[in-house]
Amino acid sequence: MKNLLILFCLTFLLFFSGCIQFFDDWLRTSDIEYKRTAVTKSFSKEFASFELSQLNNEFNIKFEWKKPKDFQFPVHPETGDTLHAASFRLTFYKNKKNIPVNISHISSKEYDWALDSLNFILETKPTSIFYGYQNTIKIPMYLFHSLKAGKHEITMELSQTKFVYSNYKNKYAADKVPELSACEIKGSLTFQLTIPEIRQSVFYMNGLELQNDSVWSPIGMDFYIWGNGYPEVYWQVFYPVLHERDLSHPIHRSTETFNTTNWVGHDTINFYHYSDNEKIIIGVYDYDMLSRNDWIGDWYGPVQSLVTRRGANKRISFDHVAWFEVRIESLGIINR
Repeated sequence: MKNLLILFCLTFLLFFSGCIQFFDDWLRTSDIEYKRTAVTKSFSKEFASFELSQLNNEFNIKFEWKKPKDFQFPVHPETGDTLHAASFRLTFYKNKKNIPVNISHISSKEYDWALDSLNFILETKPTSIFYGYQNTIKIPMYLFHSLKAGKHEITMELSQTKFVYSNYKNKYAADKVPELSACEIKGSLTFQLTIPEIRQSVFYMNGLELQNDSVWSPIGMDFYIWGNGYPEVYWQVFYPVLHERDLSHPIHRSTETFNTTNWVGHDTINFYHYSDNEKIIIGVYDYDMLSRNDWIGDWYGPVQSLVTRRGANKRISFDHVAWFEVRIESLGIINR
């Protein structure tokens, strides 16, 4: 009975803390009003609905589309497959001009979209629209880094780009899935968006060495018929992070070095952020082709703590990493 009471209390505390977080997010969410500036039948209020909001330097677009009763899905002329999935493209404009974006500094791997070009154009992954479509697209505000901080009138054009075969039974290889260009669903919204101050920093990495002593050694981390079984070392940088175990947003992954206790070389990462007090995670791992990659160590701390004098490097030690040589050069706010 006592154990059940303890379990109940723990469950209640977890539920209560989740409710507090939800309520806190709800209070800080800023809803954004919009108007439809280009309306087609498929984009009318009868079939398409939107909710726009900002939370934690993220722009959220909730889009729901109801399939009209007379909607006809196309049949691929060569394979005979009916194409039930669709991709959507979001293009952003200010003063009728494309908003530029530097995609070399942006990682969209963890988002449900990919950047399409040097302009602010996002394309969603193909999703079945057989029963309609519903998606919440989350966009980090630093994608608007070319706009000055403050309020801007933005126009977003949303258009379907193609129909795609759903391929839920893996009938086709990933690069052979039938598709057809299409634009059955199209329209645009205009709204006011508040752009925060956006900073740019450059992350320089100049090698690392693993711990290798009587307390801990990397020997045997990997199986080798010949050699000592040293790991295939690589490292990653994660941003933004909400806590020390938040690995949901990798912005860079290095190459691997094989059967070694170090990573020799140089690497440079440009990234955008909002404050020098924001934290990043640096993770070091052992790549494994046949199973999950092994953790070796990770560092969690503010960007500011790695900023040094121009040209000066800093060596940090953490977990089973004897040293990791790094420096961050802050370029400051770039959109004043």
